[in-house]
Amino acid sequence: MEFSANLLIFLALFGFVDALLRVPITRHKANRSRLLTATAGGWNEGLINENQIYYQGNVIVGTPGQTISIDFDTGSDLLWMSCNCARGSTLGGGHGTNYCNSHTHKFAPGASSTNQLTTNAYSVSYGSGYVNGLIMFDRVCLPGTAHCSASNQKMMCASFTDSSFQNSAGNPDSDGLMGLAYGQGNMANSAMKSIVAACTDKSFAFYMTNTGAGSELTICGKDPAHYVAPLHWLNIYQTSYYWTVALKQVVFGGAVKWSTVGAIILDTGTTGIYLPGTLVSKIQAACNLNACSCPTLTFNLNGVAFNLEGKYYLDSSCNLMVYASSETSAFAGYGSNWILGDAFMRKFYTVYDYVNAQVAIAPAR
Repeated sequence: MEFSANLLIFLALFGFVDALLRVPITRHKANRSRLLTATAGGWNEGLINENQIYYQGNVIVGTPGQTISIDFDTGSDLLWMSCNCARGSTLGGGHGTNYCNSHTHKFAPGASSTNQLTTNAYSVSYGSGYVNGLIMFDRVCLPGTAHCSASNQKMMCASFTDSSFQNSAGNPDSDGLMGLAYGQGNMANSAMKSIVAACTDKSFAFYMTNTGAGSELTICGKDPAHYVAPLHWLNIYQTSYYWTVALKQVVFGGAVKWSTVGAIILDTGTTGIYLPGTLVSKIQAACNLNACSCPTLTFNLNGVAFNLEGKYYLDSSCNLMVYASSETSAFAGYGSNWILGDAFMRKFYTVYDYVNAQVAIAPAR
């Protein structure tokens, strides 16, 4: 009995670390673009899409914890939040008005006993936005304090955020962004990778609804209630910075329309789908936008076929959410210019596994 009691105490203290953690997230738009290319001293963002879809939730930063509302983004790996806004005028340069103070929650480094704020400047340049600040180190936890990063997790104290990150009644937005990219080499900054290190199942998963209400991020595994089995596990390109799989074929209208192997990114921070221009032209020709009708697209990813009906890649105004990307730079830089974004993920449940370098996909329910 004493052994059993001690075991129960042990499980009560430590077992919850590996329990499936559910983080409610909300879906909203922001006038930003994707992270695609790196530059010295920070990131330079190539213009890929306006009116991005982002999935927002809360994290706890520092000791004692401070609640920060952030965007979860599989297309980048750095965690940053509004912080020390008074310094922004010295960091913004020619990037216009500083909206750092518009954010609802601003992190206070001096109030955290685990914070190490450096003097190393860092910037993120977007196609339609800009963020600048200083590198700092601290711990970040997801709701439920057992799920935390190391206390020296790299992040950015953002003292300058331009209008694309403005918080206002007309443009409600978050206080920062948490990158969930696969990362590799010296670009592996992901706080999520550090957080899931304590889990037996070192993965996270996204469930995204059509309206955004009820969307969910799970940590330490996946939720079978949100997908139709089986999960299809796909190896990623481990040399890629992103969660990138092989696009082998695209079929619609009863015929193969694309059969040149390329790399395609799964990205929660992109609204639509980006494909080679010649393929996009064929999709456009097959659609009847006046009738709000497009064919089912079948994506062959690593040899597995996934069917995406037209209703998923048409918006509420019957605009096509499939866009042309560069065919010549599909394997350029840290990954690909071909992207499966929100239009794909609203139908499919996706799981991201750091240890096995895989993603899993199954129809959502």
